[in-house]
Amino acid sequence: MDCPTRVASWTSPPRVAAVLVFLASLRPVEASLEESFQFVDQLLMLFVLSMILVLAVKYHRRVIFLFTGEESVRFEVLDSCWIVCCRCGGLCDGEWTRAVSHVLCCWHKSLKGTNLKRGLGQLLGVLPIAVRITNLAVGDLPTFTEAGDFYVSIEVANNPHQITSVAEDQHPKIVHFPEALTLRVKFNPLESNIRFVVKELHTLGSRELCDCYINPMAMLKWRHSKNGPMRFKMEFVDSAQAQHFTFPPWILLEIGMDTEFGPSGGSRIRIMETTTGKAREFTPREFKSRYTLLNTYGMHSSEPDERRFGELDRLKRAKSGLSSFAWLILVLVTLSFVLPRMYCFECYRGYVKIHILEAAGVQFPAEDSVLHRYEVQCGLDSDPKVQLAVDVVNSVVDAGRYSERYLERLPQRFRRTAPPSDAPPDPASLSAAATASFGIGSSDRARRLQDGQQELQQPWDPSAWAVQPQWLSAAGTPPTG
Repeated sequence: MDCPTRVASWTSPPRVAAVLVFLASLRPVEASLEESFQFVDQLLMLFVLSMILVLAVKYHRRVIFLFTGEESVRFEVLDSCWIVCCRCGGLCDGEWTRAVSHVLCCWHKSLKGTNLKRGLGQLLGVLPIAVRITNLAVGDLPTFTEAGDFYVSIEVANNPHQITSVAEDQHPKIVHFPEALTLRVKFNPLESNIRFVVKELHTLGSRELCDCYINPMAMLKWRHSKNGPMRFKMEFVDSAQAQHFTFPPWILLEIGMDTEFGPSGGSRIRIMETTTGKAREFTPREFKSRYTLLNTYGMHSSEPDERRFGELDRLKRAKSGLSSFAWLILVLVTLSFVLPRMYCFECYRGYVKIHILEAAGVQFPAEDSVLHRYEVQCGLDSDPKVQLAVDVVNSVVDAGRYSERYLERLPQRFRRTAPPSDAPPDPASLSAAATASFGIGSSDRARRLQDGQQELQQPWDPSAWAVQPQWLSAAGTPPTG
């Protein structure tokens, strides 16, 4: 068979129709393959996002440290409620209650001269209570080194970690720490346990050896009981090492009460004298005159005079506090407007949807596909928050347009008595009108005439319509309207 005959056979109508039918049958296959690839792509993206979320939750401290430089976010609902409701946004610290407790708390000596508001916050578990840790020692540490560098780290809630000094070249059987630490503990069952962890310092970083967790409410109970030093058992951080050591690690500490001065409002400075063991109070002026300011080399350094600039510094701080309080009020007012507006807007959208469906004759309950079709047709498929923002912006724009139209009418009302032409009026007519209406003399008439001509030659200023001179009226009467 020659070539033209083959071409004619392949281009015959039955064969062309068969090819077209075959290609048409491939279109659903291509569509299904495309949908399959999209589905697999979505699954892969979901898997990657899930893995990222799991890692972020597992290593949340490192993630927070990467963005903020700290390992935790110090935000608590109780603290926020205390600052907003009980401290008036930070403007009232309750120091005025010390004068009340001096007079009315004579039945209990421990309450005399204390801040009653702060004591109420501590009793409710909102504010922390000072706990003093002394006689700190650890022993039977799970390490095989003969002499090492050890220190203790204490973790209380979201506060920064407190660490002792490094005990150098100490035997792990017993390690003493001479310093005293003050912990801020809340009398609250929701407060997390206090963690004591012993670490060994290495050339590159440190290694946790053992730790223990103490309930904060139990610690506050032991604070009042005054039982003296107490020894607690510690657990191995690496549980696999427990079989290699005979004795369990332990920590010794004495839990006592710490003197809590509280804020002084910047008017008094308290200094503890180690020789007598008593606290002495100074005014800022007395304190700076007694303890001169030195630089890092021990030389005298200059500073502004407290008598001359102390009041200015207090005014600046008061201004900052009032500004913060104003921002707090603004946020509260904004929330009180936005939240009801969002709720009412959602109710209005729901009513509009129901009204549209009833007008279209849809039977309830309607299917989701039917609801979505009518929402798309009526433009109700957008995000409610975006639609609310657009509605607010449109309201503001409409108000601006109304005010512009109103201002455009004002000059027209007050320019009805102006001359119809752009040419200045005749000076003789202005002079006659001024003399007849106000009895102006010749000298005053010439001066005011000149001023009137200059003002009439200037372009119309809408902002000055309220102070137009009365001589603009050619008849000598005030403008109408």
